[in-house]
Amino acid sequence: MKYSEQLPDFFILGAEKSGTTSLYYYLNQHPGFFFSKIKEPGYFSYVVHKPRMFLYQEVDWSIVVDNLEAYSMLYEPALPGQLKGDASTVYLYDYETVIDQIKRHYAARVQKLKFIAILRNPIFRAWSKYTMAVRDGIEELSPLEAFHPDTIRKRMRDGAPLPYDYIGFGMYCGQLKAYRDAFGPFEVILLDDLENDPISVLEGLVDYLGLSPFSFNVGTRFNVSGQPKNALYRFVSRLIFQDFRFKSMLKKALPYSLRLRIRTSAGDVLFQSVRIPDDVYSFLLETYREEILKLGEILKRDLSRWLKR
Repeated sequence: MKYSEQLPDFFILGAEKSGTTSLYYYLNQHPGFFFSKIKEPGYFSYVVHKPRMFLYQEVDWSIVVDNLEAYSMLYEPALPGQLKGDASTVYLYDYETVIDQIKRHYAARVQKLKFIAILRNPIFRAWSKYTMAVRDGIEELSPLEAFHPDTIRKRMRDGAPLPYDYIGFGMYCGQLKAYRDAFGPFEVILLDDLENDPISVLEGLVDYLGLSPFSFNVGTRFNVSGQPKNALYRFVSRLIFQDFRFKSMLKKALPYSLRLRIRTSAGDVLFQSVRIPDDVYSFLLETYREEILKLGEILKRDLSRWLKR
């Protein structure tokens, strides 16, 4: 079988820190779906470019894939009839590269592809990403320094991982337009809806993807950000969440679902939510105000609540 024949049938595009991990876990309960053991292989982005260093640390690439053979082999275990999915949050942000690569890889079969995007208020998305980076020991700047355009440009130029464009990841309108122009209409859901009525959201997605109804267990939220409650918890959280050589070995040995459960359980105990400081909130609000209003028009949704604290 050619490698290209094992490629996914649908993509969860992102956005990062917008509920993609919960959505991945929920959908993966359905026997009609197959996701790779690596939740975010990122192949269609990283086949073209890979970041090199960030904060003087080598980037850990044990959980991403940048060649077609390795990527297609992730989906070899799929059973006949299962829909294969890729949930890589970098895809929405890196839309130019990803759209081009998808067209190259799928050729005429691209018309059968389906896409899902899940979006979160970009103000809280950016803050959640920042607090996660601080928690994991890979962000040493203050929020306003890290969010400053000059900082972001320099980091991207120096080869930092794409998600450290804290602001750019929340500029959804251009991202959605590019995918719609390339592939036609697709499903866009909001984290608000997944949190408030997850069953309805999942039922709608199952119907969109053409599978039979299923009784989902939605009792757990995954990959929630926060800060350690005290110094001891900070030390323990670094052991669990920060990358180092021994942990890279464990990642290869433990199934993603088990690692996700460990991280989720640990986060529930160790972390507490952190309120956005007023000056940071004001900066993010003004940064995203027009983007939020435009997104509301595109989605035909009233997103005015996203402009209120």
